[in-house]
Amino acid sequence: MLSPWADGNGIGDACEVSGTVDVALTVTASPSPALVGTPVVYTFGLSQAGSRAEPEVVLTADLPEEAEYVSVTSSQGQCAHFEETLVCTLGAMAPSASASVGVTLRPRVPGSFSYEARVTTSLLETSESNNEAPAEVEALCESDAQLCARLMKTCGAVSATDNCGVARSVASCGTCSTGQSCNSSNVCE
Repeated sequence: MLSPWADGNGIGDACEVSGTVDVALTVTASPSPALVGTPVVYTFGLSQAGSRAEPEVVLTADLPEEAEYVSVTSSQGQCAHFEETLVCTLGAMAPSASASVGVTLRPRVPGSFSYEARVTTSLLETSESNNEAPAEVEALCESDAQLCARLMKTCGAVSATDNCGVARSVASCGTCSTGQSCNSSNVCE
């Protein structure tokens, strides 16, 4: 007599619905590296490679303490931001379907920060190894050239506070072309 548990997956074989579910998660971050105070967009891509529809896909992401939450967009479903956690209830995903979630954060301090997300489903998946996606972004203070550009200074020395809140002195924001001079506002004219 053949066992009703022949395939060994813990579900009675007579009760199993045919087909599989396999939702995979990927993430990209742009720009990377990023300047402190400049928005970074994380794009989470979800794809359903299984042969059976998944009725309830949920994306959960732990927001890094080093970044400020700005906004979220989703191609389907709804997202909610709770302190340092983002939860997107995306709903159903048919076989071969895809969905995306875009999260905008603003780094508050220089350094490297990680952003981790995971996807869960209501049905048993063929593989859960593709259900998590980490992303790491390096947040930087402005270079001398970036500080000069933000201040719209094209020549001469400047002293200002950079995007990291540090008082800096730049010896030269550049030199003027022949026939131009550096005015009192540090702009070539």
